[in-house]
Amino acid sequence: LNIPTSFVSGGPMEAGDFDGKGIDLIDAMVMSADSRCSDADIEKIERWACPGCGSCSGMFTANSMNCLNEALGLALPGNGTIVATHTNRRRLFEKAASLIVQMAGRYYFEGDDSVLPRNIATKAAFGNAMSLDIAMGGSTNTVLHLLAIAHEAKVDITLDDIDQMSRKTPQLAKLNPASSVFITDLNAVGGIQTVIRELSKGGHIN
Repeated sequence: LNIPTSFVSGGPMEAGDFDGKGIDLIDAMVMSADSRCSDADIEKIERWACPGCGSCSGMFTANSMNCLNEALGLALPGNGTIVATHTNRRRLFEKAASLIVQMAGRYYFEGDDSVLPRNIATKAAFGNAMSLDIAMGGSTNTVLHLLAIAHEAKVDITLDDIDQMSRKTPQLAKLNPASSVFITDLNAVGGIQTVIRELSKGGHIN
């Protein structure tokens, strides 16, 4: 539906804690299959791997797409990284609701169609989202989702475009599960906007 929209996710989950080390759901799966782990440790990690609400705390599909929505221009800054349990997530809901009302007014009463998703999520915006994805090492499922969204938006983006961008875009952030740095750590240093600013310095953002 090409109507005034601002996406707001429920937010990422905080990382769990296992003897002072950050963990997530994948760690629980890996350790439960490791014969060197005691039943007591497995029970402990299962209990603490998911400490609260939100999508799994690594750069898996949900968090990756919520980050890319910021680059597409279809979500406000913070959508990808503000944790589900933080009061700033509630503020984000309120800001998004206010923005949708403003955009609806501009479109329905002033005839301003620049606020519609298909005029925001342009080919350049999809390029920005792909650059961000590559720079952050997001879930490979984002390729499927970005191509599907581009198809719906009637934007001509192909796997070849993604391949070409992947050969020139640097990886700037290596987050869990590729490292022990969590999405909450990225949020603490400015979130997605920080990565976008760094990409922009290198000419990788339109």
